[in-house]
Amino acid sequence: MLISASLLISRLQAAKRKSTLVRAFQEYGRLQKTLFILRYLQSEEYRRRIDRQINRASRRTPCAGASSSPTRARSGAATAEGQVNQAT
Repeated sequence: MLISASLLISRLQAAKRKSTLVRAFQEYGRLQKTLFILRYLQSEEYRRRIDRQINRASRRTPCAGASSSPTRARSGAATAEGQVNQAT
């Protein structure tokens, strides 16, 4: 029987008392997010690559981009500075 990673994490987080393993996974996730943001801000080529992927995906599903754009723009997540502010 295979269990997906997301199911495992959700089950671990659902427990009333958080174990050290859950805390370690949470910290690891925060570390990965921080490293992504730093790399995104530091490398123009990386930003271009991500923008190309986003544009490619939004061309495939034009409705998805239209519905999320106002929310992203309003929350400030559409800009790199907004993403950094949202992460902290």
